[in-house]
Amino acid sequence: IYIMKVLFCSLILFCLAFLVHLITWKIYVPEKQKKTLLQIFIGTLVIGVLAIWDGLPFINVFGLTVSANFHEILHICLFFISLTFSYIVIYSVLDTGSPSLVIIDSIERAGPDGLDKSLLEQRMKKELLLRIKCLDSDKMVSSNDGKYLLTSKGNLFLSVIMFCRRLMNVSDKIG
Repeated sequence: IYIMKVLFCSLILFCLAFLVHLITWKIYVPEKQKKTLLQIFIGTLVIGVLAIWDGLPFINVFGLTVSANFHEILHICLFFISLTFSYIVIYSVLDTGSPSLVIIDSIERAGPDGLDKSLLEQRMKKELLLRIKCLDSDKMVSSNDGKYLLTSKGNLFLSVIMFCRRLMNVSDKIG
């Protein structure tokens, strides 16, 4: 029952956060989407944890009384946060697309005649400029005298990624 309670509470909270996310995006799409996603999901977690904490009034969900002790809350938080970060990674791919996705989509849209290599290269240049613009708006890079420089945020991000790649014994070469 312990595991089922943790799974049930985590999934209900995640679905609620996802619903808030969908409603928010239907009303308006925020400029800093990942930050807003984190705020929505963490806010939902905090409210949900407060609602099911043992010391607070009981909540009745589908005829079931839901309350949790400290260890259950801890496991709910860990599972929920894992789901949240996984979703944000997937959302990033869905939002901006991956280079492979752009290539496959462009070739598919060209139909049975195929896609001319020069047209694909032109589209990939546009994709590269769009990615640089996103990195600039996320404050990962900055432009100075016609040159792009890593910001401290970008450098930290790269360091974490490179550390993980070395930890998993993946080549340091990106691309």
